Amino acid sequence: MKHALLLLTLFAAQAQAQIIYTDVIPDEDHPLGWTNDTCLIDLDNDGTVDFDVRLIVDSLGPACPAPCLPGSHTSPTHVLADPMNGNEIADSAATFPAEFDQGEPIDASLVWDPDAAQLLIEYVGASCQHVVNFYFCFPTTPHGDWGITSNGFTTGFLGLRFFIGANRHYGWARFSIHRNGTGITKYTLHDYAYNSVPDEFILAGDTGIGSSTNMVGLSHPSVRIVPNPTTGKFTIEGQDKSRATSLVIRNAMGQEVLRSTLSSPHSEIDLTLQPSGVYFFTIGASKGMIMRKLVKE
Repeated sequence: MKHALLLLTLFAAQAQAQIIYTDVIPDEDHPLGWTNDTCLIDLDNDGTVDFDVRLIVDSLGPACPAPCLPGSHTSPTHVLADPMNGNEIADSAATFPAEFDQGEPIDASLVWDPDAAQLLIEYVGASCQHVVNFYFCFPTTPHGDWGITSNGFTTGFLGLRFFIGANRHYGWARFSIHRNGTGITKYTLHDYAYNSVPDEFILAGDTGIGSSTNMVGLSHPSVRIVPNPTTGKFTIEGQDKSRATSLVIRNAMGQEVLRSTLSSPHSEIDLTLQPSGVYFFTIGASKGMIMRKLVKE
């Protein structure tokens, strides 16, 4: 990936389920032309890649002369998804990865596919075939369930099934696919989530906080770590002012390095004596827990 990601994970008990939600901040863009660039999805943030998504283009063919569409070429662009380590993607009846709308259930009743290189969408430029003095032209045609809308992009949810140890879990990842007149220009990963209860369904877009139908425009808790990255000393800002809040900090190995209580909306923390690396903060909140990632230089 081309830039560091700030991951915001929200834990919230919801009926008999616990939805683990990760917001990718900023959204992760993957434009056409980045060499060997792939979006890696680690649903449970345990350091093991569960799925990847990639945008590729075949070797460029010649531009089509008139009467074909100007600037079009014969080579398609594709957005492909790969399940890793025996995981699976929910497919449509046409064996393409299904594009779920917000609120649709993702569960065992769906068609699940473990194969690599599953096609979200293929955008074929107008193709030309030269015969004697004539060109035979074929129209621009998208293939795959992730339809391209008239305004140049589409946003939907991938249905995901993956393993944590021997247990199977259901989740989703939200993507946008962008295009111009001749093909796909980029795709964007916005966020993802899974149900921590094995074999329990999840609704596409469910973040575990309130109704999944209100996910778009959801106001996330404003807890921040400033500065981040840090050389040791920093401030946690924006926690609940009305009550004491618990704080647990763990290193990248999962070892606890600090446990404290935050009693102020601006709490100063010092990790100067800890080695450089990545640290994870679990902050207690009235509706569950908030998780943050800190980089210590």
